Amino acid sequence: KENYDPFSTWLETYYGSSNVVSHSNIIFSNGLLDPWAAGGVYKDDPFQSSKANNGILSVPMFQNITDNDVIALLIEFGGHHTDLMYSNKLDPECVIKARDIEKQYIRKWISEWSKNLEAQAIYQ
Repeated sequence: KENYDPFSTWLETYYGSSNVVSHSNIIFSNGLLDPWAAGGVYKDDPFQSSKANNGILSVPMFQNITDNDVIALLIEFGGHHTDLMYSNKLDPECVIKARDIEKQYIRKWISEWSKNLEAQAIYQ
């Protein structure tokens, strides 16, 4: 009889793995220099495509995973949380662009939330 570790699938069971179709308003920022990048959430896996293209990444920086604003950002010269660190004049262009996209989405979500809150107040 094979031993079974019930915790070996706990994360996938609890969080649903990469099945995020019912989720919304999430940015998965993936610094490709991050040692954890292989475990990132992507629509198109950059590591599989680079194997097929002699190590050259051929996926876009921005990937729309679902229609509910669940997106993946692939930051070529980003490390672990590079986009969440303070700005620096030496930041690579891809990190600057990732921060701009993140700000754009966060502003959009806050605006939508505010409009929804105002609409609810009208009906109360």
